Amino acid sequence: MGTFDSGITYDKGNKFERAETLAANKTLLNAWGVFSVDVFHPLYPEDLANKDKNTIENAIDFIQEGDQGFKDPRTCLTYFAWLPYLPENHRIIAVYRDPVELWLRYKRDFLSGRSFFSGIIKGYRLIPLCWKVLRAWAFYNANIYDILATRQPEQVIVFEYSMFMNGCEEFNRLQKFMGRQLTDARDPGMFRSRQRKSFLCSLMRCLLGFLYPAENSKAYSLLKYVRLSKHSQG
Repeated sequence: MGTFDSGITYDKGNKFERAETLAANKTLLNAWGVFSVDVFHPLYPEDLANKDKNTIENAIDFIQEGDQGFKDPRTCLTYFAWLPYLPENHRIIAVYRDPVELWLRYKRDFLSGRSFFSGIIKGYRLIPLCWKVLRAWAFYNANIYDILATRQPEQVIVFEYSMFMNGCEEFNRLQKFMGRQLTDARDPGMFRSRQRKSFLCSLMRCLLGFLYPAENSKAYSLLKYVRLSKHSQG
């Protein structure tokens, strides 16, 4: 996956994302300096200019090193642009996360460092933020759904984040998929946005279904895929 400084925590910037591919994805999506949930439209090979192709070719040199991979949520949007440059037998590890969990994570970040009264006064900003989070969630997961449809069953594995972070069953399923023993670096303490009900999130999910019905439907269909995948690969 790359070389990472284990002394730097997740909250301090170590997301275990390969620098080359992370930079390439940001360049392809014109996402430098852009808030993550403001970028949600997928990218396809026909969208690439020559400079974009060079960006991918330069970033993917590491594949020549052997058994390698990379992780970056933005790859949900850029995968089809990367596809012509990936090995034919590449495999995909996908993670589905409940939209409420995702929303609570962004809400926590928004309120972090604010006083109680400041949070109340600026709380109106949570409404457009929640909409952006849910919209991005739908587009990201809809694209994952389309990606998985192009691969053979033995080339993909899908996890539900909350299940993966608890117990050994899902981790063992990952080891079986990879065909090797893996180091378990999961930290349950980092699972801080556990699923809970959110009235605002429920409202935005209704709006999402009205404005983006296709993406919303695919995103929820992905959860069914997760459960079928677990049944067939478990």
